[in-house]
Amino acid sequence: MKDFIGKWRVAEMLWYNDKKEDFEWLHVEDFLSKQDIDTEYVHAAKTIVEFDESKIYLLVPIPEGVTQEEIDEAVKSGEIQLKDGLMFAECYDWKIEKGKAYFDTQEEAEVLGEIVSPWHEIEEVGDMIELQTFRLEKI
Repeated sequence: MKDFIGKWRVAEMLWYNDKKEDFEWLHVEDFLSKQDIDTEYVHAAKTIVEFDESKIYLLVPIPEGVTQEEIDEAVKSGEIQLKDGLMFAECYDWKIEKGKAYFDTQEEAEVLGEIVSPWHEIEEVGDMIELQTFRLEKI
């Protein structure tokens, strides 16, 4: 099992390939070189994921052009929090159970009348870990 504690960066992103009509993993540099990608995806590609003993923080750079006054107001209103000069809106619990790592997606779901656990496994893929639509490498 990997040592999860620390900071990770996005190495690959899951995206839908219209030509293949299927999802595939794409290296973040290749993803960012695509034309006509939504700004939201550009920011997502720059996410730094930090694991501490019990929480996962999805940290993103503050967008260019945002003033200190706007940052202060967003923090004051609770819209964002700051950590190491990066911003995040919320954090997630994570745990290791029976030799596997899981994170709490905070998503409530039901399938065929059965409640589905919000805890999803964090897969290990080579030197990376897979957290939903991101494959991360430790920095």
